[in-house]
Amino acid sequence: MFGVISFTGFEFRNSIEIKNLTFSYDGKRNALSNINIKLDKGKKYTLVGESGCGKTTLLRVLLNHITDYEGQVLIDGVDIREFDPASYYRKVSIIQQNVFMFSDTLKNNICLYSECGEEELSEALRQSGLVQVVEKLPKGLDTIVGEGEVELSGGERQRIAIARALIKKAEVLLIDEATAALDKVTASDIERTLINLDATVLAVTHKLDPEILKRYDEIFVMRDGEIIERGTLDELLEKRGYFYYMYNYGIDRKEEIEIVEEAV
Repeated sequence: MFGVISFTGFEFRNSIEIKNLTFSYDGKRNALSNINIKLDKGKKYTLVGESGCGKTTLLRVLLNHITDYEGQVLIDGVDIREFDPASYYRKVSIIQQNVFMFSDTLKNNICLYSECGEEELSEALRQSGLVQVVEKLPKGLDTIVGEGEVELSGGERQRIAIARALIKKAEVLLIDEATAALDKVTASDIERTLINLDATVLAVTHKLDPEILKRYDEIFVMRDGEIIERGTLDELLEKRGYFYYMYNYGIDRKEEIEIVEEAV
């Protein structure tokens, strides 16, 4: 059993450590097996691997949506299961592929009905790349958006999700296939925005774009619930291991990758 600690006055200072993490949904087959990674504050990381390898499950653990696992997830040495959930979610945000929108003003969709100072809102618009979006809307931030109102593109919705995280002052940003449905140019633009944010970022991606991957401090390669490789883009390509073949043959072409591996 864990006690409850408030995040009040707490500052994320050093790192998130995942130690010996193992989890199974059904008690038979592990969705995650002996995961050991460290995320240093302010650095940018990405998880890559075929569909169903455990990437989203790992994010759910980091969000405290899954708590009945073996091992530990520590923020500056404190188990995340000890933190008050409401306070925890003020420090940790997730950006997903589908961004929910209220039928309300753009401002309320960004601030989520909390008080937003003009300066912090302006900064969130700038960092998220929403300034031009606001400028083209008929009533700017007071424009009603959402279903049946002014429709926003997938890329614009993703930028709103980024702005929400900035308004929250989230220190840890988890990104789950946020750009999967976007065209290559928009996806690359959004990912560049995310990488430049002043936050610790862990992103799940299916797009093995070298221009984006080389910007990450470390890439974690997952396979069947395990981290099997890690390193920068150059380091992983030099190893000529699983990532190398996934990078060259396609992220979800498992059978072809296995044939190539056996032949080497």
